[in-house]
Amino acid sequence: MTYVDEIILAYNIKNEIDNPWEGSKTAIVLYAQNYKKFLKNAVFVTAISWILTLIVIVITWGPIAAMLKMGNYDLGYMPLVIAVVASISIKAALIDPFAMTALMQVFFKVTEGQEADPEWEAKLEKGSKKFREMKDKAAGWIGSKFGGKDKSPDADDGLPPQA
Repeated sequence: MTYVDEIILAYNIKNEIDNPWEGSKTAIVLYAQNYKKFLKNAVFVTAISWILTLIVIVITWGPIAAMLKMGNYDLGYMPLVIAVVASISIKAALIDPFAMTALMQVFFKVTEGQEADPEWEAKLEKGSKKFREMKDKAAGWIGSKFGGKDKSPDADDGLPPQA
């Protein structure tokens, strides 16, 4: 569940959304209306990532203990602590990006061609103050493709007209 914000950002980028609040609102509604599929996938991906992390602990514990032993260090549980810290770091650097990518792929595959269900939008609006705030920001969005300034394409800014 920790990758929802990255999935929303990816949705906005993939779909070239001009209004980030509207795109985020739509992505959240799509996520909510398909939550069962995403929850199952998230549990599976989380389990796999922690299993891989445990494997990394087992793989790194032996060499760390051997290196400390070669240096005549008798530090008790220190090799295990170092192996756990190293494994969590490896998880964050290598395993988590793959997990996030897997969840994004499932999101895009499941939601391809879907429209945001107004019934789900109403449920979210009723149950979440933050969602209502996002909806208000989406409705009040004034932006453009012109450097974040509200300009028309015909405005004279010294640039040649775009085709």
